[in-house]
Amino acid sequence: MLNDMTFKTAISLFFICVIWGLTFSVMKVGIDYIPPLTFSAIRFIIGGVLLVGFTLVLHIPVPAKEDWWALVVLGLLQTALTFGLVFSAMQFVPAGMTAILLYSYPIIVNLLAHFLLAEKLNFKKIFGLFTGFTGLIIIFSTGDLHSGSIYGKVMIILAAVSWAAATIFFKLRFPTRNRLQVTAWQMLFGGVLTLLIIPFVEGGISLTLNLTALAVLLFTAVFASALAFALWFFVLDQWGASRASVFLFLVPVCGVLFATWLLGEDLTLKLVLGLIAVVAGIWLVNAQQPGKESSEAKKGF
Repeated sequence: MLNDMTFKTAISLFFICVIWGLTFSVMKVGIDYIPPLTFSAIRFIIGGVLLVGFTLVLHIPVPAKEDWWALVVLGLLQTALTFGLVFSAMQFVPAGMTAILLYSYPIIVNLLAHFLLAEKLNFKKIFGLFTGFTGLIIIFSTGDLHSGSIYGKVMIILAAVSWAAATIFFKLRFPTRNRLQVTAWQMLFGGVLTLLIIPFVEGGISLTLNLTALAVLLFTAVFASALAFALWFFVLDQWGASRASVFLFLVPVCGVLFATWLLGEDLTLKLVLGLIAVVAGIWLVNAQQPGKESSEAKKGF
């Protein structure tokens, strides 16, 4: 029987997966009203300010001076580059497919960690890598190779690589820092960096502010960025990164289901097969042997 804290943790994890899965459909709607980089900048500046405020309420100190430039680099990798590419790519790629491709990043993390962190791949993880990359190949084989779709897919894979690189950088540079503190400040810095390049890419800030656009910004900034990450760190504190990360496979599943239900996107056989393969890969590379805790859990996710 579940105790009260286990139940609260499970419910929190459920809401995280639902919120992050739904976010892809919300982003797809939002880019009809707000240019991609402008959308990304506003989302993460608001989300970052809210999370930074939350850390101050919890009496978590401002980062030390020696961490500022590292936080800027992390913000560039994890927020500005990753989600700048994702928002831009979603002009060409369906929301459900975006969710699957982006959440291949745990698979890429394990591959990079083998070479950069001496986290050796066992048979289960190697099989997970093979399964996950097979799913990506299946998804890449859908659509016209000469359309904008293929470029969008490549951009999302590059975003997944950037997110994976950010995870490795986090482990190397911030192994003992407070995870919520690091996430909040890198998010804010990443949003500001995105804002700075808007004049060169989009010619300035231009957006159509109506009820739909405001609702989209509210959901992505407050719920998907601030609230979901606050819940995520609560889950990490209760269960640890190894146990919690196994359930990340639910995010692309929710992403595809919401995109099919809310946006009417086609649920093709290839997309389903690709989803199954990527989800299996995520589970295999994240699942830990009983009684063992990965370095990811020790250092922070």
